[in-house]
Amino acid sequence: MKDIVEQIHKVQLESFCPLETFRHKDYLKTLPTNRRGLYWLWTNLSLNELERDTVPNSKKEVPISRLIGHRKQLNNICKIEKSNYLVVYNGIGGYNKSPASFGLRERINQEVIGNGPTVGTLNILQNSDVSRWAVSYFDFDAPENAEIIIHLNSDSPYLEYAKDLEMLWRLHYGTPILTSH
Repeated sequence: MKDIVEQIHKVQLESFCPLETFRHKDYLKTLPTNRRGLYWLWTNLSLNELERDTVPNSKKEVPISRLIGHRKQLNNICKIEKSNYLVVYNGIGGYNKSPASFGLRERINQEVIGNGPTVGTLNILQNSDVSRWAVSYFDFDAPENAEIIIHLNSDSPYLEYAKDLEMLWRLHYGTPILTSH
């Protein structure tokens, strides 16, 4: 599994882009709707800026200020940086049943707009300037990733392995500071 996690990590680093670019409709060609996979959110805000400037929430949003306050001194927090951005969150997104009604792209956009009191989200638009954020991802359904996915030896690799791969990535590279569980 270590080799698979490292290959996924390499692919997700190559997909890194500003969140503004990702949210533009032209980017749908790069990551279409109704796909399944893993994602990482990055920011170039300092942890102190994030902790200080985050609006307290009463929804099911990730408690950014509280998490940073509790975790910023811990040893096993993810320290991966790219282009002056730090990984602060990772997750999975995609449909569990066919036909697909929700996917990886939709889950990432949920993190930005925080739609609904029952949705676990960073609610980036309310809490921060979207231009200070970036995203990367690994698309289980992309043909170019088939050589990695095939090593999982599964007819349903996303359903069977996505949660495990999310956790294994954290164990290998450190837990992003805003990851709730």
